[in-house]
Amino acid sequence: MRSPASENIDLPSDDTRLRLEDLERSLATQQAKNDQVLDALNTTLRLLASMTQNPSLPPTATASAVKTKNDLKPSPPPNFDGDRHRGRGFINACQAYFRLRPDNFPDEQTKIQWAMTYMNQGRAQKWANRVYHWEAIPANVGNPHFVDWDDFRSHFRTEFFPLHSDAVATNKLEGITYFQGRRSVDDYLDDFRDLITESGYTDPKTIVVKFRRGLSPAIADAVATMAAGRPDDLDPEAWYQAAIRFDQNQAANAAFRSAHFANPQQKITPAAPAVRTHPVAHPNRSNFPPRFAHTLPTPGNPVPMDIDLTRRTGRPPPSCFRCGKLGHMVPDCPLPMDIRSMNREEAELFMGLFSARMDEIDLVTTAAVPEDEISNEKDTGFPSSNE
Repeated sequence: MRSPASENIDLPSDDTRLRLEDLERSLATQQAKNDQVLDALNTTLRLLASMTQNPSLPPTATASAVKTKNDLKPSPPPNFDGDRHRGRGFINACQAYFRLRPDNFPDEQTKIQWAMTYMNQGRAQKWANRVYHWEAIPANVGNPHFVDWDDFRSHFRTEFFPLHSDAVATNKLEGITYFQGRRSVDDYLDDFRDLITESGYTDPKTIVVKFRRGLSPAIADAVATMAAGRPDDLDPEAWYQAAIRFDQNQAANAAFRSAHFANPQQKITPAAPAVRTHPVAHPNRSNFPPRFAHTLPTPGNPVPMDIDLTRRTGRPPPSCFRCGKLGHMVPDCPLPMDIRSMNREEAELFMGLFSARMDEIDLVTTAAVPEDEISNEKDTGFPSSNE
């Protein structure tokens, strides 16, 4: 039996029930939006709190970093001709450009096509043409040849990287061609690091032994015999730094010694060779040639040794005043003497030679006369009757 209270309660109609359900859905949707806004506010508060704890970071650091990154203008990779020794450098240059300007490459295919625009010479151009030809086949239209940048780089490495580079590097390290020689330690170390990377050596003891073996003996001995701070044989980096330090010290010491202890030699300009000219008569000076003026010895008039002959350099050989030829003088000239063709200088020279010959004859004659006759001539003042 129903109570009077239950009979007075009216149940909601269907329209009212639908409105209530719509209202509940609206409230749930609004609650979800409020939760999202609350999460965003919490994230902002955390960022503000972190920047407050680190006052060195300005509030606009993130925005300025993004702006600076977009304003960078890195150098594009060089044109690639397919040389295997330049393939690694080309790929590295492309990847550096991608990292500095990511806004220019929205997808992987853009990276691939951009890199292939620089493959415009030699083998690289032929390889790119084959790729474009494959993509132009009707069965392949719409399908890129490479799936992504990693796929492109893998094919590129197979085609344009040095073959068996690990074996080549290992053979060099087993030989002596990689030794330092006359290079600086910096140049030697750059090549040595490349060889170690390509060969795949990872054992530090092996790396130290190879590096020490190729060093200049003076530097290797200096590092190995350090009294204090000698690098461990299991620490290649310590060996690298010690070798560089000794090399720089030697260079600085050599520069110091050359600047303060070198004795620069004065440049000596050799004197011009003397030019032999004909003697010129002087009114107050006798032009008679000195004794022993001839070049060939004669009985009673030998030629003394010329001790200064080796000191005179650059002097031309004697020449004949009669014929002008080299190698003899006037007394030994094969041409006949013609007094009528002599000029004044030649005549004076001839008279001098003639007078010198007369003096030589007098000396020989005087040496042949007995001393008692010479004393008699001095006493009387008159020549003897024998003459």
